[in-house]
Amino acid sequence: MTPLSRKEQLLTQRVGDELVVYDEQSHEAHRLNRTAAEVWEQADGARTVPELASSLRQSLSAEGGTEVGDQESEELVRLALDNLDRAGLLVRGLPAINEPMSRRQMLVIAAALVPVVASIVAPTPAQAQTFFSSSSSSSSSSSSSTTPGNTGT
Repeated sequence: MTPLSRKEQLLTQRVGDELVVYDEQSHEAHRLNRTAAEVWEQADGARTVPELASSLRQSLSAEGGTEVGDQESEELVRLALDNLDRAGLLVRGLPAINEPMSRRQMLVIAAALVPVVASIVAPTPAQAQTFFSSSSSSSSSSSSSTTPGNTGT
């Protein structure tokens, strides 16, 4: 099975070597580190996990000189796909795997390479407008109050 990343109703922006993805449906913003971004961008529905792992190995080797083995790179890709799927950034993910990564395997992979997808819920424009208009109207209403019985004459 080949994973396919979701592209509809998403806005993306590069920030350094990370990628911020805003989901217009759920109003969530996702921060993808370099590894997760690479997997998400390469998951085109045609590439298999070994092909994605090979691409990731080449990218990591070229950019930072980090050497990752075949098995470790496949584990990184599977971990990234799992995180991306939970964040709703995949149209088609992978079936669940019953083999968790061992601590030893995890320690072999540098912490900087572990794919990270951090998500937050962002307010809709209407919610943001409501917040700002209610705080400005409460301050203007207190300054324009009149004294009872004072008609201004």
